[in-house]
Formats: sequence, C-alpha cells, structure tokens
Amino acid sequence: MGNFDFVKDVFPFIADDCARAESYISSDPLAACVYARRAIDNLVEYLYYDVLGLEKPYHDDLSGRIHNPGFMQQVSPGIIAKLNVVRKIGNKAAHDDHPNISEQAALATVRELFHIVIWAGYHLTAACDNVPISAQFDPALAKQSMALNPAQFKTLLLRTKQERNAHAKAIAERDALIASKDAAALKLQAELEALRAQIKAAQQANTVPDTHDYHADEADTRALLIDMMLKEQGWALDDPHDREYRVEGMPPTADNPSGIGYADYVLWGDDGKPLAVVEAKRTSVSPLVGQQQARQYADCLERKFGQRPVIFTTNGYETQIWDDAGGYPPRDVQGFYKKAELQRLIERRSSRSVLSSLPFDEKMDHIAGRAYQKAAIRAVDEAFDASQRDALLVMATGTGKTRVVISLVHQLMEAGWVKNVLFLADRTALVRQAANAFKNPDTGLGDSVPVVNLLNDADRNAGGRIYLSTYPTMMNLINARDRDDDAAAADGDASLSADSASAASSGAAAPTLKPTLKFGPGFFDLVIIDEAHRSVYAKYGFLFDYFDSLLVGLTATPRNEIDRNTYRLFHLEYDERTGGVPTFAYDLDQAVRDGYLVPPRSLSVNTKFMDRGISYDELSPEEQEQWDSRDWDEDGDVPDSVSAGDVNRVLFNADTIDKVLGVLMQRGLRVGDGDELGKTIIFARNQRHAEAIKARFDINWPEYHGTYAQIVTHATRNAQQIIDDFSEPAKDPRIAISVDMLDTGIDVPDVVNLVFFKPVMSRTKYWQMIGRGTRLRPDLYGPGRDKTDFLVIDCCDNVAYFNQNLPESDGYVGVPLSDRIFRMRLALLETLDAATGASGNADDADGLLAFGGSPDDRAGYRAALARTLCALTNGMDPDGNVIVRPHRRSIEAASQAEWWRHVTRDKAMQASELAGLPSAFRAGGEDDVAGGSHAGDDAAPSGDAAPSGSAAPGGNVAANDNAAKRFDLMIYSYELAVLRAEADRLGRTPDQGYGLYGIAAPAMQPPAIKHAVREAVDALRGPKLRAIPDVAACSDLIEAVAGDDWWNDVTVPMLETARKRLRGIMRYATGGVRKTVFTDFEDELTVTEGETLASGGDVAAVDMQRLREKATAFLRGLGGNIVLARVRTGRQLTEQDLAELERMLIDNGVGDEETLGEAGEQSGGFGLFIRSLVGLEPAAVQAAFSTFLDGSRYNARQIEFVNLIVHELTANGVMSAARLYEPPFSDVSGGGPEELFGSERDVDDICDILDRVRRSAIPVARRAA
Repeated sequence: MGNFDFVKDVFPFIADDCARAESYISSDPLAACVYARRAIDNLVEYLYYDVLGLEKPYHDDLSGRIHNPGFMQQVSPGIIAKLNVVRKIGNKAAHDDHPNISEQAALATVRELFHIVIWAGYHLTAACDNVPISAQFDPALAKQSMALNPAQFKTLLLRTKQERNAHAKAIAERDALIASKDAAALKLQAELEALRAQIKAAQQANTVPDTHDYHADEADTRALLIDMMLKEQGWALDDPHDREYRVEGMPPTADNPSGIGYADYVLWGDDGKPLAVVEAKRTSVSPLVGQQQARQYADCLERKFGQRPVIFTTNGYETQIWDDAGGYPPRDVQGFYKKAELQRLIERRSSRSVLSSLPFDEKMDHIAGRAYQKAAIRAVDEAFDASQRDALLVMATGTGKTRVVISLVHQLMEAGWVKNVLFLADRTALVRQAANAFKNPDTGLGDSVPVVNLLNDADRNAGGRIYLSTYPTMMNLINARDRDDDAAAADGDASLSADSASAASSGAAAPTLKPTLKFGPGFFDLVIIDEAHRSVYAKYGFLFDYFDSLLVGLTATPRNEIDRNTYRLFHLEYDERTGGVPTFAYDLDQAVRDGYLVPPRSLSVNTKFMDRGISYDELSPEEQEQWDSRDWDEDGDVPDSVSAGDVNRVLFNADTIDKVLGVLMQRGLRVGDGDELGKTIIFARNQRHAEAIKARFDINWPEYHGTYAQIVTHATRNAQQIIDDFSEPAKDPRIAISVDMLDTGIDVPDVVNLVFFKPVMSRTKYWQMIGRGTRLRPDLYGPGRDKTDFLVIDCCDNVAYFNQNLPESDGYVGVPLSDRIFRMRLALLETLDAATGASGNADDADGLLAFGGSPDDRAGYRAALARTLCALTNGMDPDGNVIVRPHRRSIEAASQAEWWRHVTRDKAMQASELAGLPSAFRAGGEDDVAGGSHAGDDAAPSGDAAPSGSAAPGGNVAANDNAAKRFDLMIYSYELAVLRAEADRLGRTPDQGYGLYGIAAPAMQPPAIKHAVREAVDALRGPKLRAIPDVAACSDLIEAVAGDDWWNDVTVPMLETARKRLRGIMRYATGGVRKTVFTDFEDELTVTEGETLASGGDVAAVDMQRLREKATAFLRGLGGNIVLARVRTGRQLTEQDLAELERMLIDNGVGDEETLGEAGEQSGGFGLFIRSLVGLEPAAVQAAFSTFLDGSRYNARQIEFVNLIVHELTANGVMSAARLYEPPFSDVSGGGPEELFGSERDVDDICDILDRVRRSAIPVARRAA
C-alpha cells in the first residue's frame, strides 16, 4: 500500500509517475523529483485543457499554464505555490550538472505533490469521494525501488522529452479538430462538456468540507527554501555534519541543563573548520530572535575549532549576517555567501590593514596625487576603519573622480580589504571609458588586475577582479548561473531537459547548468556607483541592497530631498539646518580657486520664436503662404500657431538655427591665433533638431566640406570614431552636435564652447553638461597661453534658471506604465473600500452616488481590480528571481484571493512594494483578468473583459501596447478622482491622499485629466482612422467621449465602458502629434552678456529649499494669525505686516536677516516669498475670478481654463501672465487665451486680476517709492 494508491481512481494517467516518485525518495532523490515533475506536468495539462477549458497560454509549457490568469483564478494560491516548488526542484534535478538534491529535499517535493493531488482530486474531479481528505503523506508507506543507473536516468529524460512532444502534437491536432467543426469535432466537444458537467454535478453534491491540512509541513517547506538558497551558493549539504550539528558548552538553562545544542546548519571550510553557522527560525518569527542562540553556537564552535564562524540567521523570508569578529553589527542580506567568500571574510579579520595609517604608495601618488584627491581617499579610509560600509564623494566634474576610485581600489586591494570590485554607470560609453581608465598602464592599474567589461558578452565568463557594467545589464545578470556551456537551457519547462536528453541519445556531452549563482550577494567586496543620486536608487536600488559590499558613491551634484535622497542611501548625516554631510566634498568654485578647473562665462541668446512661439497672424504674407503649404498632419489641418515648446521639437525654423549658429561663429572662443573655432559641443533637443543644425551649418559654411560639424547621437553609426576624432585637437569635427550622448562622461579638454540649444530640467544633468568645459588645457591658445575659461552660449535661459538656486524638483524617475497602473488599481481599491466602510461591501455605502450603476456593477468593478492585482502577484516568483525574493512574505500574503476582499491602508502599504516586480502575468496588456472564480473570490462582473474573438476592440491587445496602457492610466486617474470626491462626501477618504503610491497622473486636476482623455480620443476622429473597422465600430462612443456633454455627471461604469472599448484602438491615434515641419521665417535675435554661473557642486546649494520648508512649517503653525490671514486672503500688505512676519521668523530660528533678505530678492519681494509658501484661500481666488466662473456667460472650456488659474494661485499664491501660454493652460488652448476667449478685453481682465493679486503682496509704501 502506498500514499498514492487512490490516484488510480482519480487521475489514473499519473498514477505510475506518483508511485515511482515516492519509491525513489531514499534510493534516488533525483529520480523522485523528476517523476514528481512529470506527474504535475501531465496533471496540469489535463486540468488546464480538459477540465477548465482554458485557451492556450502565451508560453504553452508548465510554467505558462500555471501562471495563466484563468488557471490561477480556479486553483488555490497555496496549490499554485506548491506546483512551483515541484516544478523548480524537478527542473533542477533534470538540468543541473551537480544538483545535490538530498533525500530530505526529495521527501519535501513528493510531499508537496501529495498535497497537490489531494486538492485537485477533491475540487476538480467527479471522484472526490475517493480522495483521502484527512490523510497526510507517510514516508513509511512508500515502496522502495532501486536507484536508476546513469543510462536509465538519461533514458528517463529522453522519454520525458518525447512524451512532451507527443502531447504538444496531440493538443495541436485537437485544437485543429475543434476548429474544423466537423462531426468528429462536435463529438469531442460534447465529450468535454459532458466531463465538465459531471464534475460540476459531483462538486455541487459534495457537502463535506475540505479538512485537509495543506500546511502541516511548514518546517520542511521552510528548510527546503533555505536549502535552495544555500545550494545556490554552492553548498552541497550532503554531509551529516552540515545539518543539526551537535555543539557542547551552551549556557545551561532549566530547559537545557546539559548545555548541549544543535545548530541548524554549519558551513565548513576545506580545512574542516567552521566558516558559518546558520540558525533557522519559524517564518512567523523575525531572524533577530535567533541571533543570541546563533551567537552561542558560534562561541561553542570557536572554542572547539579555534575559529569563529560568521553568523547567519534566517526565517526563510529574511536573512541577516553577523560578522561580530570582523567588527560589524548584524545587517540584512539577500542570501548566503559561497565558501571562498566566507573564507575571505574570516581571513580579513587578521590580514587587512588599518587604512588610515597606510602611507600613499608611489602608484597611488601617480594616479591621484593632488592634495584634494588624497584627502578624498583618506576620508573613505577613515570611514571604513570606523566600520562604516558606505561613503559618498561629492566632487565637481573634471576633478578626477575616476582617478580617485582607481587609486582607492588599488589601496583597498593592497591592504587586503577587497578582492572583487563592481563599477556601475548609467551609460555604455561611461562604462567603456572607466574600463579603459582602469586598464591604462600609466594612470590606471594596467595589467596587474584583470578587468572585465560585462557589456561584452565574450568577456562575461572570463575571470576578473574589477567588473564594470551599466545598471540594467547588472540587473539582468544577477539571476545568471555559473555555466559549463552557454547553450544550456535556463528552465526547460517545455521539456524537462531537451538538451541533455538529446545529447544522451546521441552519446554527446550535454551542456550543463551549474546550480550556483554567478554573482551571489557576497561576490563583490566593493561596489562603486558613478553619479549616485535619487533617480539611480529609485530604479536600481535593489542592486545596492543585493550585494553585501562596501559602497562608494560618486557625484558632482548631491540631492537633498526629504523622502529618498542621496545621503540616506549612504547612511550619512543629514541635518535640516545645514543639509547633508558627505564623506568628502570638493566643489567647482574651490577647484577653480585652486587652479584645477576653469570657470564658465555665459552669453544669453534669445530669439522671438524660441521665447514666444510662432503665430500665423504675425507672419508676413509670403511667410503665411509658406505656412499654408506645409504638410502639418495626416488630416491636412493647419494650426494657427506653434508654441515655444514645439519650436526645435516638431518645427525647425531655418532662420532661428542660422542666427544661433551665427552667434557661435562670431562670438565663440577661437584658437590658432583666432583663425579656428575652438572645440564646441552643441546640445540639441532631439535627433531631427541635430540633423537640422548640421544641414544649416553645411549650407551656410560650405567651405568646411561637411566635416567641420558632425552629429554624435545614439543613432550615429560611427559615433565612437567621431568622438575619438573630436578629442584630437588637430582633427575635425570642431563642432559636435549631441543629443544626450555627450552630456556626461566625455572628457575633451579642448572644449571651450558649449551651446545649450535645448532647455534642461535637471540640476544634475545641467552641471554634468557644464562639466564638459571645465577641464584644464595648457597652451591651448599657443605656448604659455593656457585655457582660462570657457563660453556657455545659452539659448533657453538655463543659466538664469539654475542661478536662481530654485529647489530641485522631485523629478520623474521613469516609473514604467505597468507599475503606475498597479499602484493606481491599488489606490482605486483602497478608496472604494474606504468609501464602503469596514465591511468592504458596496451595499453598505450611503449610495455611492458618483459611482452610479447597480450594486452588481460596483461589485464587478471591484472584483476585476482585485483579481488582476491578485493574478499579477501570483505571477511573481520569489524562488526563481532574486529581485522578487526579498518580497516573499508580501507575495505569499497577497497571492490569496481572500486577502484582497477588503484593502486597508496597511494592506495598501504592503502591496505597493510589489509594483514593478517581474511577474509571469502579462496577458491582455494589463487589461482586466476575465473568467470564473474559486472559493473565497468575489463574483466576476459581467462583460469584464472581451474574450478572444470578441468584437470589442479593447478586449485583446498586445502586452506591450503602451498606448492602451496610457489610456488605462488616464481613465483610472479620473475614476480615482470621482471615487475620492465621493469618499470625501461620505467622510471616508483614505489618509495621505495619493502620496503613498508615487503616481504621476493624479498630480493633474480632474479638468486636466478630462482634457487629456478628450484630446486622446479626439485623435481617433480623423477621416483616415474612421476607415479602420475597429475604430468605426466605436464611432458613437468616440464622438461622445470627445464631446463635452458625456462628461456631465459621468460615472465610474461609464468610464470603465469607455476604457475597455477604446483602449485597444488607441494605438491608431496620432492626433496631437504633428509631423516634423521645416520652415524659414524671419526670426528676431537678442544677445546679452550672461550671468556668472552659480556653483552647482556646493553641498550647501540647497539651503534655500530647507529655508522654504522650515518657514512653511512655521507659518502653517500660526493658525489664525491676523497678518498671515491677510496674506492668504489677498488683502493689501503693508511694510508693518511684513516686518512683523520677518520678526517672527527670525525670533523662532527659521532664518536670519540675511537669508530671509536673499529669499525675498529671489522671489521679487518678501511679501511674494511669504505668499509663495502659504498660497491663497480658494474662496479669495474664486471671488476674484467670479465673473469668469459664470456658466451663463462662459463655456466649459473657458471655465476649465480659469479653474486651472484658480488651482495654481491657491497653491502658489502668485502667477505671471506668461504662464497662460504654458502647460497645462496651453493643453486647454494651444492658441493661448486670446484664441479661447476670442476677446482681448477678457484676456486683459484676466491679466489685470493676476497683477492685482501679485501687487497685493507688495507693500504699498514700497510700491509708491
């Protein structure tokens, strides 16, 4: 009698595989796991196609079927997890060259198979009465079989492959038969329907609850997870001493008077001494609980072997390392160390030197011998000596950051601190440049240390000491395994081991995949981050958490932000008053004073078109004729104007480019006794802009034969050669026209002219671009005539903008659409559940008037959101992906359908961390999950998503259809605004607003969202698009949504209908995106001597932002202060009012007279500074614009425009009339307020109101003076 005897009556086609799996647990663990994997493969295939009738998944293999949303909706999440365990262990047994699967692992795998078959037999068959629901797997019942010899094992793998191919062929033939709809097809269809009806009837008749304990073996499952993590790092765990190792000398207690203990795992060195002790605790217990016990085990092992092991504590979810003998406190790690890595860790305790006492050797002096460079290295030395593991070097561009880290790496290697180093940069060119610098025999390390550029595929398997990579490449490599042959299959779900099986049949050596991770958490001893700032951490922060290494960051522009900032990443001091304290700082001003860099000077170049745009009415008759003849868009529509933002983006005007190039050629710094233009970089806005600049240069200066100015962009085929030539003083090009590529990291000391032909929004990027000109260049202008400065020709007011020392924007970190949609769905669920009360039942709401529809509609809407989020979570694989693994606990919780029944703020916080993690669920391009439900799930809404072949155009779209995703995000944003307004009405708004989710879209007000949706849908109304059948099928809905009436009292069901029907056709929409247009209109040029550039490298450069924050917090705490009330209500201020406010700010330590005076000067006056902090009362602004909010006099678009003004004044307290021509106002009316209102008087009135509001913050006495 065996554990799986019942399977003959329930699933006879897998009975033999199940019996063989349990029979090989002790004698042949590999074979046991392979047979278990075979069993679930055939079982899932049967359930997927025959019982559930699901459509073929995108990847028709075991993994693809398990993670199909329809399958996950029908199968318990706990069983999904068990299926994945068996799948992965089975793959490991079949694929890995040295899988090292123990008897315990085989037992745990077969036990999981038992739970799977029990569940499937009880819930998805008509033979549920034959399932021993109360039984648990008993190893004593298993029959024992002889182990397979190598030839038999290879035959098993080959047979498995052949059977899988036969199954795939049979499925294809069956699909073809069903599609034919002939008599045989109808018979087959009838048989399948009869089977499903029989199962349904049996399940309905079965009233006995499922009492099986599917979690009885949690300890074994936890041990299996820990085993897998250890084996990833090469620990075989095949010796009895590896587990439950007996130690003596524990402190005696009442429970343990003998002082004998048993360490869960001991990891041994080749010399028989312990390298590490691992203490495992229950998953419900923090790893911290086991620290003291693990330390006592370490004490016992140290006394016995004379070597103190490293301490690991883990509960299967979280892991900590504690090298107390190395001088470090416990810290979180993402896994275990390999043997060699632990050996190095222990050896360093005695072999490494005290860094701060080491003299700089000759090589270090040669690489980085300047005083400030040595000071930077010494600052890092002192930090590391003090057991700090992070350091941040803030050094102006051009001061030799790369040289500093090369010298530092040399010192750390010589002193025994590091062996393997990882250098990370955000661009391929920077990685290549750094690799060459490390290899340089004169200013680098030469051939003494092997350097590996991980961007080169051929180099990846080469042994090295210094590795260099971009962030994305390293993210892709951290899951890589050590390989004997790169052709080895990585997972092999389609067949267990196609490569190895076919090789076995032919007698050839099979390509193999080693089980160990190539880059484990302990592989690198030092990680260097080039240009460390917030956006890098936001995108790639996992890398810095994954590698348990020393960390050194390099940046020219530290970023002080309240939430995520550079200093927090490096665990450095940050003070509200003085700002951040880096490990070492050396700014541009100091470098110029010390003679190591040259300063910039600027020339401001403005043209009428770049400042104000181009208006048709202002052109000459000849130019208007040229305007009318241009091909503006596919529908033949001709605009009345082009905004300043579109000049040099979609419209390129020859005269504008000619005038800027003329300034460069006339005023640019020249070399060679003034005969030759100095090396110049032109920063262009985009590729077409760069091409237009080159074309105009070649037309105007044909004598240079087309080589003088050349384009260097990512689209340039021979870009590196052009850069090399540009770096040579005597070679062309003299002018390099760049789009992003030369902004950072390109060192050409001969550069003396920088042309900013585009606006720059990032302070970090701005100073990187300025850094292209700061390098010293002796004898540039002749013998003894060195480079003393460089010229910035600024065409877009960048210098003036950044000289204001404005607070740096939080910025957009490039959050992928799918991540934002995940968070948006989460926000919708939380808001909906908050509005419906603690029960989570829509029927409990006070009507939810704004939602509209019936309770069934609300329940269906909610269920669709919850199912999709649950499916995304179920597709996250913490075992197979180290990026996902740290979130195992949250994934396991959120994989349960019941977890999503009511989403609280705590749940939302927990689930928000999962946005952006890799998921196997990609079906429908982020559309709703359709299909049935299982126990504990909400009812599925009718018409939730269009099935395959549906006429609804939005029902099936590609997973990478970003147009559909953008439309989803816009509609979801408006739905959230509707639901939040209703929650506000009910007094049930979730706390903290949108801030938790980091969603960009809700920053827009509902009118702006509505306008964006209408504009996007309006683009579908073109005559050419109406000829597309899918678009024509939605013509009525398109007309409605693009209009105005549809939006009056719009409900969530209406929005959802529009989203589902239109999302699939948004890819056809091209409206709003004009064709590239070239013109030649007369432009007007203004050239003025620019401002002196304020330093961007000074870490105190953000003090003004901190002043604003402190002042804002203080003023908001004043409550009903009379003077502050006058500020917020727009009453006229006096000198006495401002003097009183200034006195309070100084008396309360917010700032001193000098800093407050500087703040007032930057804002145009102290009253305007105060107003910008506290804003205006909405009622006061609405009163000022009451005439324009009268619906009887003005239309919806005009009122929407004025409401945007009201929102801005309420938030910022003041607004210039120039803002009326910029987004979001230009989004409502591209032709400005004149076009929208059609009356100059209305526009004048609006400008007068803005001026009155502004003047009210300027004291009367001062204005009169």
